[in-house]
Parts: sequence; C-alpha cells; structure tokens
Amino acid sequence: MLKYLIFALILLSIITVVFEVEIVGSLLIVCVPLVIFAWYYKESKSLDYRIVFILLFLYLGRVMGEYMVSHGLFIQIVSFGIAYSGLFYFFYQNNGPFEYSSRDLFTIGMASTLSTIIFIITLLELYAVLGGLTIPATIMILLLYVLLITAGIQYVRIRSEQSMWFFLVMLSFTVSDISLILDTFYLSVKELQVLKTIYHPLALFFLIKYSTSDDTVYKSKSLQSF
Repeated sequence: MLKYLIFALILLSIITVVFEVEIVGSLLIVCVPLVIFAWYYKESKSLDYRIVFILLFLYLGRVMGEYMVSHGLFIQIVSFGIAYSGLFYFFYQNNGPFEYSSRDLFTIGMASTLSTIIFIITLLELYAVLGGLTIPATIMILLLYVLLITAGIQYVRIRSEQSMWFFLVMLSFTVSDISLILDTFYLSVKELQVLKTIYHPLALFFLIKYSTSDDTVYKSKSLQSF
C-alpha cells in the first residue's frame, strides 16, 4: 500500500511543478521522503543504521534547500555530499575481484567515456556561474561521477539484484542533482524541475530496494564472451 502511495505522491509532485502549485509542492517535498522512510521501516527486517544515516542527510538537505532562504542551497549540497560519501561504503562492501569478459570491458569503456564527457561539459558550463558554491558543488558532482562509474562497473561485474538497484540509485541521484544545479545556476525551465522532482524520490526508493534486496547473481554464462 505504501509503495503505491509513494508513486501517487510523486505523480502529484509532478503535477504541482507543471501547474506551479508551489505551496502543495513544498509540502510534498517534506512528505514524500517520510512516506518512503515509513515504507523502509515496514519492509526491512532490521534497520541498517548506515542507510538511516544516508537517508537523514538526504532529507535534511532536501528540506533545508527548499525552506531556508539564506544558505539553503549550500546546506543542501553539503548534506548531499556527506550522504554520497557514505554510499562509498556499500561499493567497498560489495567489491570483489576484477574479472571481466570482452563484452564487459567494451560496455564499461563506452559508458565511462560517455559519462566522463557529460560530466566534464557540465562542470565547464557551470564553473563560471557557481560563485561561492563552486567548491562544494564541484565536489558533489565529482562524487556522483565516481559513484556512478563504480556502480556501473559493479553491476557489469556482478549482475545481481543488489548491484542493479545500486546502479539505479546513483543514476537517479545523478540526474536529480545535475538537474537541480542546472535549474538553479544555468537554465531555469520546468523540464529540469520535473526531472529533479521525479528522480530524487526515485533514488530514495531504489536505495530502499537496494538495502532490502539480496545479492542473488543472475549473470548468464552466455554473456561471458563478446
């Protein structure tokens, strides 16, 4: 029931952005993560304090960025950066020997090259307009870049349910935060606002799915050769 409520609230959030219902939209920014936290409490057999730590900093940053007029965005970026730093633990926890087929190496190479180009272009375009937030915003973007690449590598190597959810977590956070920064400093359009409205709660949803899923490997032997 809570899962369906989460998606209904995300849809409602999109509607508030499109039709500029700011009061309801601001309330949903507070409420949607709380419903996701409640779903995590219901779904998990035992709460993982590391996931709770990450969720708290993400929630703090999201709320402060919305409601604090002074330094709100700075607090949001720093809070997100702390949360993303915590996610490195889960990459380290699931890390293993680097055994890849030719297909795996080709996939990793192409995806890494494309991601690198996108991140470099983003940083170059934003560098001149970030002002006092240049350092924290750059650190946050670099954290996202490293986590996205490593999550992709981990998924290609393991191909388990957990590694898939972790990759979706990082992909969603990347889309959400890049949209946030572009919308704030570069080009304020509804499309970017809709993207961050969709992908931030989705990232939280995927993070809960990651923490409550198992590490069953479904990598097919047929993928071992190029």
